[in-house]
Amino acid sequence: MEIPEQYRPCKELADLYVDSEGNFLYRGKPKKVIRSVSRHGKKLTARLTVMREGKRMYFCAANLVASAFIPEYKNHAYIEYKDGDIHNIRADNLSIVTKKDYYAARMAVANYYHKRGTYQYQVERIENTIADAQAVLHYFKTGDMVFGSDGSSHMKFGDNPTFFV
Repeated sequence: MEIPEQYRPCKELADLYVDSEGNFLYRGKPKKVIRSVSRHGKKLTARLTVMREGKRMYFCAANLVASAFIPEYKNHAYIEYKDGDIHNIRADNLSIVTKKDYYAARMAVANYYHKRGTYQYQVERIENTIADAQAVLHYFKTGDMVFGSDGSSHMKFGDNPTFFV
């Protein structure tokens, strides 16, 4: 069986090959990457499942691509996705980062979500909900549309509605 030249062998498993686009061949046949999503809509790590000697083996697809195409990759290195999409496992989207940088990026994401629970954020969210409800109520009472402060037909976060009668 002949493997196309754009494919490189994966160090983790014999007969497994990967190209820079994140496509896999196992024993000469294409192998599909599982790009699953949690029930809450959060993307989960792209995985590759292989049956070997009657046992199912799971691999992080990004690690396999990195080990084949990034020279400074070492086993269990921290991988960063340049575009932030963990399902985009192309070699040019992956970079190796230090443990410190990896956790700093994770903390920045966590702080963003923590910020959403602040008092000011909740007040702004409720004010937006009130403005939306007032616009709907006005439409049902008069049949006139509500426009944003800039004259567009869509209101933006924090806009006060302008009613045209």
